[in-house]
Amino acid sequence: MNFFFIITLLVLFVGCNYSSSTEEVILHKYQKSFIEEDSINTTNPDRGFFKSTYELNIERNWNAFIDAKKAGYQLLYAPIVLEKYVEIKTLPNSLIQTIEKNLIQAKNAHIKLILRFSYRNSLDSNDPTISIVESHFNQLKPLLQKYKESISIVEAGTIGAWGEWHHFTGEYADTNSHYQENRKLIINKLLEIFPNKYIQIRTPKLKEELFGKDNNSTKNKIAYHDDCFVFDKTDNGTYPSDNIEFWKSYLANDSQLVPIGGETCGIKKGEETLSSCINTLNELQRLHYAFMNVDYHPDVIKKWKDEGCFTEIQEKLGYNFVATNLDIEQSDKNLKIILELKNEGYSRAYIDSNITFSLISTTETYNYVSSYNIRSLLSETNDKIEELIPLSHIKKGSYCLYMKIGDSFNSIKLSNSELWDTQSVSNKLICDLNI
Repeated sequence: MNFFFIITLLVLFVGCNYSSSTEEVILHKYQKSFIEEDSINTTNPDRGFFKSTYELNIERNWNAFIDAKKAGYQLLYAPIVLEKYVEIKTLPNSLIQTIEKNLIQAKNAHIKLILRFSYRNSLDSNDPTISIVESHFNQLKPLLQKYKESISIVEAGTIGAWGEWHHFTGEYADTNSHYQENRKLIINKLLEIFPNKYIQIRTPKLKEELFGKDNNSTKNKIAYHDDCFVFDKTDNGTYPSDNIEFWKSYLANDSQLVPIGGETCGIKKGEETLSSCINTLNELQRLHYAFMNVDYHPDVIKKWKDEGCFTEIQEKLGYNFVATNLDIEQSDKNLKIILELKNEGYSRAYIDSNITFSLISTTETYNYVSSYNIRSLLSETNDKIEELIPLSHIKKGSYCLYMKIGDSFNSIKLSNSELWDTQSVSNKLICDLNI
């Protein structure tokens, strides 16, 4: 019994020593609260008011994309208008070269594009045949994939007047027995070119008709563009007149996960209150709008400015990430980071953007890629990013902690005063961390 008792004490003694040797010793604690500044958000990529139109098929002797960038725009509507080639199977090399030149200039200007193919500029003209579309898409596929990083999102376009999926003709008209299959083929072809991008379709009913029974991997890539926002109760046919609320609710739910953008198309007599600031702000929030055309319709844009909501719309379109609090515990082994964020924008981010934390001193830089997905931060929600950075291999010194969201010119600014660091293209969270 005595021998057993001694052995037991020995085990407990060794166990206690082992536990003590692995316990972390807290050396420093840091805490910081941040000041919000929404206007910083307006220069972030893949969101906000966009300019139009910057046709990629037009030859220019200057870089028009730089002019837009200098004016403060990050997103441009850039269609490829192929009206001249609606019956020509092979696009000329001169056109391919012009499109590439414009894509290069957009890339050099650090501008992102909303892409749409368009073959018709009136109600009276005809849609291209499927064989024509496939030929053109196959011809342009290598070029578009080469510059895919400059393309933010793709509108289905291609068919219907102005590429807006109405007044179809030929193989896409309702009178064709295979019209749904033929319309779906257009989108599937675009997904083949852009497998990792969203394809915007004109109405929620069209999405459900074409993709309601599809697997999630396809259906979840179908987004929306409403080209007649707050015009009338149906947004000029965006919602079927016999079931407006059902389809608007369908879109409100779906747009939490897939992006929606668009433009206004005027103020309808007798429906003026729909484009008022009160109704507009409610609709933008409910439907999770990511971007909106600032050029069209000028009457609506002017109304928003006159009624005083234009700036709020500019700041809240898309995501608007705000840091609220930072807590850091530095032990002898790790740096524990807890960063509280909120999204005050109308939608979540629709582009995947890696988060990298960096410890930077005058001589050293250490990078740590976070597992946190910034796209999980939905509209009007709060969350915490928690990271544990091991310190065993870090040289002693005074460091600043940076947070980079995205890559290169796609980096996202937090909407807080004095955090953005132009040199590192990231957010400087705190300095004077003595490691």
